[in-house]
Amino acid sequence: MIITGIACTPHMQNHILLSGAVDITRAATIPLFIEHKYRVGDVVRLDYVANDLFCTAETDDEAALKLGFLSIAGKPLRREARADGRWLVHEFLCAEISVVARPANSKCVVLERKPSDPFRALAKTRQRELDLFADAFRKLANGLQSIANLT
Repeated sequence: MIITGIACTPHMQNHILLSGAVDITRAATIPLFIEHKYRVGDVVRLDYVANDLFCTAETDDEAALKLGFLSIAGKPLRREARADGRWLVHEFLCAEISVVARPANSKCVVLERKPSDPFRALAKTRQRELDLFADAFRKLANGLQSIANLT
């Protein structure tokens, strides 16, 4: 299933996350967790809409699909202190996004759940097959090179 929702708003506890602080081009490398504990899927896309970070992720985990909120985890890479004691975050490394029951920010809600694109699943399977084939070919080439070096 595909879930879409708000992963982060500018105001996070004692931080103010500037729009663009999370590198949305890294979306495909970010895992989807449940309650910040274990991986249940993958982030497919991140977008900024009116300073909020929207997340689209894919999971088949039944427990994860029942939860109604999202939460972001990571660390600020570049920030500056403000006079009010809060931090202005210019760059944030997102380690994972979680589906949760009780978020730190109640505005971070799951907005939509819909079936996954069957062609996307097929493409992922084909990519895994190609990766396995490439790995086997490298091992064969290395083995042949080792034999050639012995003679």
